[in-house]
Amino acid sequence: MDGHNPDQIEVFYIKLGGGVKMCQWQIVVLGNGCEIALLT
Repeated sequence: MDGHNPDQIEVFYIKLGGGVKMCQWQIVVLGNGCEIALLT
């Protein structure tokens, strides 16, 4: 379980005010948006 399983790749829909933002599984979700935090 290193978190690199392709099956765990899904899209999270975050409700922002009056809109929806798509965030990938490798992105850290913040309260006011999404911050890219890809592991390299």
